[in-house]
Amino acid sequence: MNASSLSIALPSVRAAQSLDSCRIYVLDPARDLGMPGCDFEDPKIWPFNRDDSKLEASGALLHNQYQHAVQHWIAKAVEDSPYAARSLEEAQLVFVNLHCYATWHVGKWWEQKVGPSSAETSASPANESASEEAGASGSGAEEAGASGAASDNSDEAEGVEPEAPPPPPPPASGPLPSHEQRGHPDELTMRAMGLIREMEFYKASNGTRLAVAPFWPGYPAAMMRQLRPCDREPYVLTSEHAMFCPGRASSALLNRGQLIPHVASKHLELDRPYPGRDIFLFYRGSCSPMGEIRLNRSSGKMMRSYFMAGLPEPLPADVDAGCSCGMCETALAHDEAMARMRRSVFCPVMAGDTQSSRRLAEVVLAGCIPVFVGPPYHTLSMPLDVDYASIGIFVDVAHRPWIIQDKKGQRKSKSNSPRMMYIWALDAALAPGTMQRIGKIDELHGFLRNLPASVLRAKQAALEREKYKLYYDAPPGKDRSVLGEIVVRHMCEYAQTLEPRAAV
Repeated sequence: MNASSLSIALPSVRAAQSLDSCRIYVLDPARDLGMPGCDFEDPKIWPFNRDDSKLEASGALLHNQYQHAVQHWIAKAVEDSPYAARSLEEAQLVFVNLHCYATWHVGKWWEQKVGPSSAETSASPANESASEEAGASGSGAEEAGASGAASDNSDEAEGVEPEAPPPPPPPASGPLPSHEQRGHPDELTMRAMGLIREMEFYKASNGTRLAVAPFWPGYPAAMMRQLRPCDREPYVLTSEHAMFCPGRASSALLNRGQLIPHVASKHLELDRPYPGRDIFLFYRGSCSPMGEIRLNRSSGKMMRSYFMAGLPEPLPADVDAGCSCGMCETALAHDEAMARMRRSVFCPVMAGDTQSSRRLAEVVLAGCIPVFVGPPYHTLSMPLDVDYASIGIFVDVAHRPWIIQDKKGQRKSKSNSPRMMYIWALDAALAPGTMQRIGKIDELHGFLRNLPASVLRAKQAALEREKYKLYYDAPPGKDRSVLGEIVVRHMCEYAQTLEPRAAV
């Protein structure tokens, strides 16, 4: 059987597996644990629903439009599906929805990083690293993820035994804080996870019946260890391999978790036809200064700098590329960036301080052909479901001056060393001949210019077929999310591998 016939046969195999008995319960801490809830109209909880908000350079942003608001959309997908459990007692799998506290965390984080007048203050170049943590440039919550969650899996590449996870938090006892005293949402997150650890379904199943989505890479490593308790075996839905439990970076390929996309939600214009594609190549993203490679600069952002330096000078009239701080005054507004992507043929998708970003989903939804350059490679969300070989261009660069080779320095850097390339690797298996190889990154522009028009037409047609697999909301004219149905199906496939449901 050849590759094309195999890809046709796979859906029928999946369809043969009945999921009728699957039941997933969405555990809401406010409803099920007596915890405080969130009023997203309260600017102390979500201060970004205003026209002058600088978060993500998107203007007014609803809580469920934020690029890391995946828990809201997973919960909605489960509750909209025929597999939603009416009670904890009938559930095979329990998804804990911490969207309230995760979203509130962003408001608190912004206040601490940017300043007390958080929602009203523009970021300056001095705040660029903070801007990227907030994900404004499309690079995700970068710096904190590289120093936090990403470090958890780095030992796996060299076969080093990962450090043992810390002991569970103290028993969740005592009165909950009052509305005035409840303080930082992270405290409530920790309390919720402590209460869940005491629940019978969790203890009886060794955590295998718990599904969590610790998506925001800005959480410190210590908190990540509580959000996905690796002393047990939870099902993890997250943004990149480094955020799975230590030693389990392949979870998404082994039906033990999922690599899900960032939320792309604004300025998409999905119900409008594409304009003519008069821009040959479009790129905007934060870069690191070139020159001496420093340990605190990620290989991804250094590679972006080399990419920019390798473009022809002066730039051709149909190339629109530049390095930018997403929240700086000179930044390209998000609506304009999306409009230019919709007019573009090629859009490079490169890792930054972390491996994943919102840019992947936005590029695909804009119908722009993604160009994956590496190593390191950008995360490929939903690698078992999206036909990346059909929609994208994959380019391996032989000369990689952006990767630290000094063996003494490698151990000090959590986002730039050859050992990190084992984690920041391609997520999808590609057929022979799919990966194109060039000597230096300055050859990329010429390589793309020489691709035949038939290749471009085929990839643009494939993008139209595949794009909604990276979109959390329902497509125009539809009732349910294509992505949501895929995510829930995978959760059910996992749930049915477990022993008969334990007592709750």
